[in-house]
Amino acid sequence: STLALSGLSAVFFYKATGLLVPSLFVGVFVGLFVSLITGLTVTKYKIPPFIATLGMLTAVRGVALLSTNGQNIYQIGDFTIWGQSSVLGLPTPVWFMIGAWILTWYMLNHTKFGRSLYAIGGNEEAARACGIKIAAVKIKAYLVCGAFTGLAGVLFMARVNTGLPNSGIGFELDTLSIAVIGGTSIT
Repeated sequence: STLALSGLSAVFFYKATGLLVPSLFVGVFVGLFVSLITGLTVTKYKIPPFIATLGMLTAVRGVALLSTNGQNIYQIGDFTIWGQSSVLGLPTPVWFMIGAWILTWYMLNHTKFGRSLYAIGGNEEAARACGIKIAAVKIKAYLVCGAFTGLAGVLFMARVNTGLPNSGIGFELDTLSIAVIGGTSIT
């Protein structure tokens, strides 16, 4: 649902202003905002992450549907450049994926934040004993996820050439399955 709201926000902004590059940042910002709320809900109010994200999924889907009255947005013009063009023979979304992969690899392997994420994932209490600020790192992790989700929303809407308020339905099950199969604990 964050993918849908981020992509729709970018489409709305582009249709209202005709500004292509800022529309990308609008989508990323919306993803950041939604994830910030989720991160604060988890860290400040101690709501289990699974429950907080499911609750946010429902709320954000409602905002996406309300913002369009449940209707698709057509005629998005040059906004499709983000999802349908090519650079050096590779589709634009592939370039974004490569950039996201490099940024994530660097962040996880060469920054204090990345090492802190590994430590928290390995043993949260041991990480706390080592002086890692657990809440701050978790919120940053939510923000990274939100930025990438916002970007994905923009690319998705541009790829399908339509603003779809129902986009991404079922993606959460795919994501959850991939995480569990990969060995990530649900807790």
